[in-house]
Amino acid sequence: MMNQRSLLTIFVTMMSLFLFGFSESSEKRDTFLVHGEELKSSQSHLLKTLEKQKIDMVYLTTDPTKKEEYYGDFIRKAHEQGIEVHATAGDPSWGLTKNQDQLLAFTDWVKEFNASVDEPTQFDGIHLKIQPFYLPEWYDDRDTVIAEWKQNVTAFKEAVADLDVEVSNSIPFWFDDIKTPGQEETPFYEWLMAQFDHTTILAYRDTLEGENGIVSLIEDEMDAAERLNTEIIVGVTLENTGQDHVTFFEEGIVDMNMHLALVDIYVGRWDSYVGTSIDSYTYWRQSSQDGEEDVEDEEESEEQPFIRGTYVWHPELVRTEPDQIIQFAKEQGLNHLYTQMDVSQPYDVYTYFVSEATKAGIEVHAMGGGPKWALKEKKYRITRLTDYVKNYNEQAAADEKFAGVHLDIEPYVLPEWDEDKEAVLRSWMTNLEHFVQEVEEANNLESSVDLAMWFDDEPTPGNPDTPFNEWVINQVDHTSIMAFRDFAEGHGGIIDMAQNEIDHADNLGKEITISVEMKQNETSDHITFFDEGKAEMESQLAIVNDYFKEFESYEGYSVHAYKYWTTANN
Repeated sequence: MMNQRSLLTIFVTMMSLFLFGFSESSEKRDTFLVHGEELKSSQSHLLKTLEKQKIDMVYLTTDPTKKEEYYGDFIRKAHEQGIEVHATAGDPSWGLTKNQDQLLAFTDWVKEFNASVDEPTQFDGIHLKIQPFYLPEWYDDRDTVIAEWKQNVTAFKEAVADLDVEVSNSIPFWFDDIKTPGQEETPFYEWLMAQFDHTTILAYRDTLEGENGIVSLIEDEMDAAERLNTEIIVGVTLENTGQDHVTFFEEGIVDMNMHLALVDIYVGRWDSYVGTSIDSYTYWRQSSQDGEEDVEDEEESEEQPFIRGTYVWHPELVRTEPDQIIQFAKEQGLNHLYTQMDVSQPYDVYTYFVSEATKAGIEVHAMGGGPKWALKEKKYRITRLTDYVKNYNEQAAADEKFAGVHLDIEPYVLPEWDEDKEAVLRSWMTNLEHFVQEVEEANNLESSVDLAMWFDDEPTPGNPDTPFNEWVINQVDHTSIMAFRDFAEGHGGIIDMAQNEIDHADNLGKEITISVEMKQNETSDHITFFDEGKAEMESQLAIVNDYFKEFESYEGYSVHAYKYWTTANN
């Protein structure tokens, strides 16, 4: 909550601006510092927060031991929201020449990362946060530390000379009296700012006005940036530092946002000012637990329940028994239907069914597929399905739209699989990439596929170190793992069969659902709940839910299929 001092500050500020006028920066670059480990547990909430806060850029702390896929999905989605992502790293010890190799190793990692991925997945910049003033050496021999820090920054600049990304740096506001080694007439902060495309000034204060307010403390840096024709971002923090005057922890998000709006006005009179930076998403979430700024996100999460769904094969059922399907879904508490499409039908065949499902809180995903859809000569079937759904959605009312497109392709039953499995896999991969591209061209359509549980040890053609199941999971928005077993726990059970896929999806920031079978299978009764019946299936799925509920990627389950479920034993 805003206190009286904050309100008075805002009132006086706005009156001053009304009387004397102001200038405002034309190109904002508002920024969040995000710790990379949060991508695994909080990526969805993070992206919503960035959109809500109108963030233009993210400083993403990185771990070079992570695979490209760990960061790639987030970078891609951030870019889709118009957000730049800058690889961020730094340690106080990186200010010493004996640790220069660590700084350069990080630089090399970013180079290798960007070289190994496509453009939408590349980092837009490199941001350094090196703070050697936390080292004991700083107090023993500050001049030597400054000289070594300068050497390391120079080496860094040489290392990134051939890298086409923006480079930036964070520095505190209190470097005014520190001179540059070998250039005594130049303040060290000015030398640092000259080395980078933009600099974030860590103006850690909770007020604008007075000699210890944000504006006063950064005036020298702003003037220097004007001379250097470089850009400045003003950084604030929400961390509970124990020093109330340096953080907005006590004041909270609302008060901080009000002050940041005024920073835009006050500091906007310098052309070099381009935006603000918040440290960090972690502290933002902690502050938002008080309910100040996160109510909307909490409401959204309540509107997105665990997936409980089924498959509706035979497209004529949507025409002949739409009300029965919806009623069954309501009785079973379903909120997700994969529905096979007949693309030869006029659009109005589906409007009533989808509309009634939507009213009942049920998402309908258009489904197609067959073993041969993995072959290159059948790619046109995917195009026909996706084109049909996209065109249908363009003319449909809001409650008549499909939520996604789902493929069920199982080419391992084809003779071609035994003849040349790798060729089939390569063709399947090409068709899946085409499918994802087609779906991504539409707004608000989710891509998903079914995948057998036994691809753990199948290498991906062209990338043998990546299991094929991991490659597939990374392509689509969610994957339904066909963990066809009639028991949850133990070796060979549902949990065991799906664990690797859940782990892959957690690392990739992707979503997984699990599907189980209700169809009779006389030769392998352990893969279906046909004999056990509905009650036992529900009991085993409850165990699966309880086990996987702590995994960020796990979204729920579906039963295969509607017709078998309606006639199953109790």
